[in-house]
Parts: sequence; C-alpha cells; structure tokens
Amino acid sequence: MSNCACGFDIGDRVSFAGGEGELVKVNHRPSGQCLLHILTDDDDSKKLPAAVVDITDSSDALIEKGEFDDPAGFNLRAKAAELDLAHRQDRFVALENNRIDIAPHQVKAAHEILTSYDHRYLIGDEVGLGKTIEAAIVIEELAARGQADRVLIVAPAPLTTQWQEELREKFDTNYVIYDRDYVEAKRDAYPAENVWSHEDRIITSVDFAKQDDVRSALKNVQDDWDIALFDESHHLTARREGKRGVNKTDRYRVGEAVSETSDGLLFLTGTPHNGKRDQFYFMISLLDPYRFRDEHDVNKEGLKDLMIRRLKDEMYNEDGTPMFPEKNIQTLPVEFTSQERKLYDDITEYITEHYNLASQEENDAAGFAMVLYQKRLVSSIYAIQQSLRNRMESIKAGGADVGELSELTKSLLDEYRDNPDLLTEAQRERVEEELGAAAASGDPEKIEQELSMVRELYNQAKAIRVDSKAERLREYVDGILEEDPDEKILIFTEYTDTLEYLKGQVFGDRDIAEIYGDLSQSQRKQQFEKFEGPANVMLATDAAREGLNLQFAHIMVNYDLP
Repeated sequence: MSNCACGFDIGDRVSFAGGEGELVKVNHRPSGQCLLHILTDDDDSKKLPAAVVDITDSSDALIEKGEFDDPAGFNLRAKAAELDLAHRQDRFVALENNRIDIAPHQVKAAHEILTSYDHRYLIGDEVGLGKTIEAAIVIEELAARGQADRVLIVAPAPLTTQWQEELREKFDTNYVIYDRDYVEAKRDAYPAENVWSHEDRIITSVDFAKQDDVRSALKNVQDDWDIALFDESHHLTARREGKRGVNKTDRYRVGEAVSETSDGLLFLTGTPHNGKRDQFYFMISLLDPYRFRDEHDVNKEGLKDLMIRRLKDEMYNEDGTPMFPEKNIQTLPVEFTSQERKLYDDITEYITEHYNLASQEENDAAGFAMVLYQKRLVSSIYAIQQSLRNRMESIKAGGADVGELSELTKSLLDEYRDNPDLLTEAQRERVEEELGAAAASGDPEKIEQELSMVRELYNQAKAIRVDSKAERLREYVDGILEEDPDEKILIFTEYTDTLEYLKGQVFGDRDIAEIYGDLSQSQRKQQFEKFEGPANVMLATDAAREGLNLQFAHIMVNYDLP
C-alpha cells in the first residue's frame, strides 16, 4: 500500500471517465496531487491527476464482499465474448472477400492448419491441387483474425513476381519484393537498421536470402514473423554425413534462420519425399525439431498433424466422379536408321572407355563429363553434336584440369551428382559447361587419341541427315492437332540446345511458345499468354517446372527419354 496521501500504487486497477485500466507509474507529489500513468484496457496510455481517478476493487475483493453485477448483464457480456471469439476463430473470414473459386479439398486443408496448435505444416499435395491457394487462405485468414501482421514468403526467384501478383489479384493484399536492389536502397537510407523490419508483408527469393548478409539479417530480425512460407521447400536440403554429422546447404540455413524467427511456418512442395529419408527428416525438422529423433524414427502416424499429402487420383467430385482425368502414359517407339544406331553405339563405346579411364585416374570431373554426354545423346543428335564440338575445342586447348574448375562449380558438384533437379537451370548449365572441358587423362598420348576419336564422332554426327526421333515427334504432334486444332501440347527437354533445334528445325513452320532459363519474368509471362492463346505447342526446359499453371495443357511430352 502506498504511504502517499493519494493512496495509489503501481498495479492498482483504476477507473476514470470513459474507461478503466491499470496503473503503471505514479509521480507522487507532497501536495497529494499526484500524476497517474495508466495503461487502459484499450491498450492506450493516459496521464491523469489523482483527483479524477478512482481505485476499483479487484475481482477477489468483490467476491469477498458478495458484490456481483446483474446476472442478465453478465450473461450478455459472456455471450458477446463467445460470439466474438467464434467469429474470429471458427469461420473463414477471408473467404468472404477473395476473388477465386475455392474447391472443398482446399478449404479442408486450410481448416486443418488453422485449427492446429502452431500453424506449422508441410503441404505436399500433388501438382495441380492448389497448394498456393491453400497456403494463401491460411495466411489471409490468420491476418483477418488479427494473428498475422508480419508475413514472409520465400520462393524460387522465378515465382516471386507470380506470388505478388496472385495475392494482389485474388486476395487484394500487397506484398513488397525484397531483392538486392531494393534491400541496398533501403540500407543506404537506413544504415543502422535491419531493413527486414521495415515492411510487414515481404516476398523474397531463396537464392537471394541464402547470401551471407541477407541470411544474417533474417536471423536477427527484430520483429518475428507471425507466419512464414517456403514455396518449393524441397530445395531446403541437408544430408546426413557419417553417423551424426549433417551437411547443410545454404538454402537449408535460410530455412533454419526463418524457422527460428517465425511463429507459423508453411512448406509447399509437390515432391516432399525424394526417397532419401535423411533429407526428408531434416526438412520437416525445420517445422518441428522435436517430433522425431532421427530419420529412422519418422513414421506415418507422427506426420498426421504435420503434413498434408493428397494425390489427384484420390480426389472426387460431389457426385462421385473423378475430379481429374486419369493419366494416360504412352511410350512412342522410335526406329533408328543404321547411321543413327551406329552413332549411338560408337558414342556409348567412347563414353564407356573414357569413363573407365577417368575412374582409373580418380578424375571425378571427367567421369561426370562422360555421363553428361550420354544424357545429351538421348536428348537429340543436335545436342550431342554441340557437345562433341565443344569437347573437341577443349581438347585442342589442352583440356581443363580438375583443379581449374571454378569455386562455384566445385561447390555445386555434390548437388549436381545427388540432386541435379535442385539446381537452377543456369547453375546446371554452368557445371556441365565446365565438366565438359575436363580432361580424362593427363597423358598427352591419351589426350591425342581422344581428340581423334571425338573428331571422328563429331563428323559422324554432322553427316546424319535423318533425325528419326524428331520426325516421330512431329508426326505425333501433327496427328493430335489434325484431330483437335485447339489442343495444347507441352514438350519438355532438359537442354536449351535441343529446344532451339526443335523450334528451328522441327517446328519451324509453327507459331511456338517457349520457356527457358534466360527469360525474364515479363518474357515468361508473354510466352505463357501466347501458349494460353494462339500457340498450340510450347517448348520448355526445366525453367517451366515451377510457377506456371499449365493445367489447360492436357498433353505433355518428355522428349529426352530414350
């Protein structure tokens, strides 16, 4: 109890004209006309003289005195509180203001996450089921309930603009894209501040975020994220080394930094498990580090409230009909000419001989190069022709030593060997370009023998005038479009060389849409709209794997499969 004549002390419950609150500070004065600092029940701050403030009894004191409010009034206040909580917690507020058609399975997924304890989930639905919509519903619903003021979305670079546009168009919410130019401009203006606290709704790319200065800023952000999201989360890769060691990629370290500074956390991937138990375990450990002891402890029961995984063939409409048409997978046989068969056999013999030579000399880089040539051979004659020409020029220049590989390529070799799909198209092309120049042997005589063999194979490839595989593709596409002129056909190839060949030599008379790694976001969008509109055929490299909604294309061809 205060010894001051005013009778007030810190912590007292008080009332004043217009409200109630708690005393947080008292400026006592000898006259008794003390100044009271009050934190109101509306989270406001007031400074009032003691003369206009009254101490209110605590709940315990009122109970002791037997003083209770009118029961009807109490019931009304309790009902109002109950309705307010129900409005904010038990219904989808955000769904009332969006501009999209939402499927029941998407609402179900969002509801499961929203009613979970901590909103940390892996959404692993098959491509085409709407993971983006499900995650956006969760984020916008939490925001509508006042539980998601700060949101961070981390995605592959080609998807950042798409996320920004979709959230603006479908949910009327605005996000700022943080890239190097924007962040540097912010840092120049506010050199002493962590600029990741300046905006509350941010989208950034995982490869920008993994840079040391950015990752450090994310790890030390002053205001935690209410919820964060990683699109294509299978890129967050860590591997087991030895019995207890862990090899973490820089992307995984971004996941660690954000996981530590966010309350809710959503992972989106259509391929949550690539068959490698350790990588899956480390990824889900970012969501819940205490769920499983190690990769051998991961089990279906333990994933129930951590992961949502549904496949298209499990989805049905209300009338019991399949929601998606059944996949019809065909293999189109190709009959090689004698020239093509001889080239294939001769290159396979060359690859086998020099792969073994590289192995004997413990030259991993050259061994990789031989595997690369095998892959390009089954892509197209033109692709292997370009590779042989480049190989010939490299050998003439003396061939690159393993030690001459750039630091970037060296850092990517393990990923290229184990999970090439996790590399960007530009990274993979950089690695393959340098590997293609690696010498299989340091023996000058063996180098000269290889040059002679490669020159002969190159001339052999140039002499081939019939490309049976390309002709079969053209025949297949023409047959489909003759039957249905409005059909859309998506043709994938791993190599830009093959894409350019198909565009110029095989479909030169057609208006073709194309997407490959060097296109800007605006160019990708133009090509997408072209395919959606007048073009019947799109040629695409792996750059189209992520971020393009091509559900309207019913036919997909993988050209590289032998």
